[in-house]
Amino acid sequence: MSQASPALEAFTDEMIRLCAKKGYHPTAFKGMRERHGTLEAMRRLVRNGDVQSGFLRLTELGLQDWTIEAAILRFKPEFDRTDIECARWRLAQASRAV
Repeated sequence: MSQASPALEAFTDEMIRLCAKKGYHPTAFKGMRERHGTLEAMRRLVRNGDVQSGFLRLTELGLQDWTIEAAILRFKPEFDRTDIECARWRLAQASRAV
């Protein structure tokens, strides 16, 4: 299992901190991150065909730049083409819904 860079780990920690500050606690993601590591948790979530509740919640809170999808686009070298395409698609769908 590959490991996330320190920069991606720090981004993810900050995302969780910002969520908590706004009253949202992404417990499912935190559990996946503990079990599978940051990269694998993000890959599993972004490749899932369902729009995740956490993604919707962060969008509602004005934290779209702190979603898993945004992290994947920001840290592209750590992800493969499928992950990046899924992240782009989901962000595009969210921007259309607003």
